[in-house]
Amino acid sequence: MTTPYKDQLLALGEKLKQDVKAAGKKRSEVFLSIWNGIEQNLLDKDFDSMSARDPKTPVELSLREGLVDIGRCYLSDDDRLPNDVQVAEQWLMIGAEWGSLMGQMLLLQFHIALGQTAYDPRWLQAFRKWQSEEERGDFLWKNQNRRFEKLSSVAFELGLRAAIALQDAALAKEVLDCMQAASCDDLSLIGLQWQAERLLTQNEPIPEYSRQILGSITPGNDAKENQALSRFKTLLGPLPLQTWPDSPSWAEGLRQEYPWMVPAIDKLENEWALHHVTGHPVLKFRPLLLVGNPGLGKSRFVQSLGKTLGLPTAFLMMAGMNDNMMLKGTARGWSAARAGYLVEFMRENRQANPLVCLDEIEKVGTSKHNGRLWETLLTMLEPTTARCVTDEYLLGPVDYSAVNWVATANDLRDLPKPLRARFTIIRVGEPESRDFDRIFTNTLQDIARDLGTESWALPALPPEIVEGLRRQFRRNPGSLRQLGVTTRSLLQLEARAQMDNGTASRYFH
Repeated sequence: MTTPYKDQLLALGEKLKQDVKAAGKKRSEVFLSIWNGIEQNLLDKDFDSMSARDPKTPVELSLREGLVDIGRCYLSDDDRLPNDVQVAEQWLMIGAEWGSLMGQMLLLQFHIALGQTAYDPRWLQAFRKWQSEEERGDFLWKNQNRRFEKLSSVAFELGLRAAIALQDAALAKEVLDCMQAASCDDLSLIGLQWQAERLLTQNEPIPEYSRQILGSITPGNDAKENQALSRFKTLLGPLPLQTWPDSPSWAEGLRQEYPWMVPAIDKLENEWALHHVTGHPVLKFRPLLLVGNPGLGKSRFVQSLGKTLGLPTAFLMMAGMNDNMMLKGTARGWSAARAGYLVEFMRENRQANPLVCLDEIEKVGTSKHNGRLWETLLTMLEPTTARCVTDEYLLGPVDYSAVNWVATANDLRDLPKPLRARFTIIRVGEPESRDFDRIFTNTLQDIARDLGTESWALPALPPEIVEGLRRQFRRNPGSLRQLGVTTRSLLQLEARAQMDNGTASRYFH
């Protein structure tokens, strides 16, 4: 009777003999004993390979499991045979075809390791078959488990992957319960366990607009490290995406508060209109770069923009930042190892599309120490590459493509051209003298916020003092920062004068 894979197996057997001889180890000769039994069956004219699928036939059981035993030793770090994944796959494939559950499971795991991570129904089938064998628990199955102690871990991996791919909370709980009953502590499964546990905690409905920003977390080497990593489990599930406001009133409010920022506001309103007309309400705009003299309130505008649009806003000071560890995280093993700042920010604020301000971006460091910061920024700013940026601490892909970026700069001379090309550049004009009342109100609000109070609680400056500030502003309307410093000093003097029952007028020059 014709035996499928006979010629292929005989060729594999010859290679096995050569490899055992080259290894020169007594312990390697066990594989020759396994092969001799397989070869005798192959050369027996009465051998029917289809009978190897019968789990009740001990001879054929040892034959098909022998194929898998050889294959998995080619695949592992076992020094009895050389590591050869192509040869290993052939042994496992034939064992699986002849009905070995162990071979089927190892082959599926092998293909996952090669990157075939799209859902495969055979994952769930293999897990169910393993469950059935565990419940039956006959002598042959127990003997097989003794020969391959990690078989249950392979089954748990396939079951967890199936539950995650299908978003099946009931299946996730079933697999996790099995792992707990078996006291499974395989560190390689920690990442999958976290994703499965996330399914069990999703009691609230998934937001209409959401995104999973973290694809996976590579487990650590010990329980302490995994405990630290577990803080990021929430990122394995969907995070909400903020949407654009329904009406353009948000833009009008910003124009009233920042009339000199109208070009930037107009650009954002045009983006709002495009999303509104096309039916894509998720709040996302092309990176903006606000260029203008120091002290024009660029950073304050970004802060107000985030508040108006309902976006948590992160500020990253580019001046003095010389490496990319702040963005990409610090590799494990360092005492200060931690995830990237923006990953932490999105986790804390539970927002997949926050607003990030790159303040004074023209001062971005160009040092190559720990990686060029601006090259990392290029990756995060480009929509195609931003979807998969590896965090050095989490060792998993992070999706930054929904982040909204606004950068500020005083000039563009020192900004690398490739980085400049990623932004829509907006030239910020200077306020006009007629804008004083609005700006002065903003200044008082900022000072009150710094003090943890409201602007009405500040000392009231006499009209002649305010008029003096107005005259100064008329002479130099572009220095909002100086206006803030002067106003705070006058408030301090007025407060001291009130305590002394005097007046602050005498202090103003």
